[in-house]
Amino acid sequence: MLTKDKIKLIANQNILVDDISDSDLIEFCSIANQKYRAGEAIISDEDYDFIFITSLAKRLPEHQFLKKVEVETDFSEEKIKLPNKMLSTDKAYSWEEINKWLERIAKFSDEINYSINDVQIKGTAKLDGFAGYDDGIKLYTRGDGNKGSDISRVYERGLRVFNDSERGQGPGEIVVKRSYFEKHLINHFEFPKLSSKLD
Repeated sequence: MLTKDKIKLIANQNILVDDISDSDLIEFCSIANQKYRAGEAIISDEDYDFIFITSLAKRLPEHQFLKKVEVETDFSEEKIKLPNKMLSTDKAYSWEEINKWLERIAKFSDEINYSINDVQIKGTAKLDGFAGYDDGIKLYTRGDGNKGSDISRVYERGLRVFNDSERGQGPGEIVVKRSYFEKHLINHFEFPKLSSKLD
């Protein structure tokens, strides 16, 4: 079990990730994830993703920690079934992983008899927000991927669809400008995050 001192040494990268045992790496990633979700991040998102998770994925690509769907923080006790299941996004840290992903798409398109030439892939900048689902009437948190919370009230607080597009576009990421978050929303959250994302 990692001590507080060792966690600090790993977080500050005084111990190189290559010198951390598999079990300590898994434990550290779990602790870092829990701290982040509690609003008490011990490392940056970039270090978590590109140093620690990348190392874990190389060492133990089939480990359950890398496969689990993260349950998003919810806003109410009442859970509502989502219109469609929302899974956690897979991450890739190398061209090899991206090529494997593309191969899975090609294989699946064959299985459903859909021409691979009709598949369109769009790359966008990563938004570190809060996963949500907008069915045009309600906006839900992702919750556990099957049930989430109704947070439609955020539209009453000024949330808008990017570029004034129409609502009801299904799954997406909820993000707000830092200035708007600090002016209108910060007091509505127990652990407001510095990235100004809507939690």
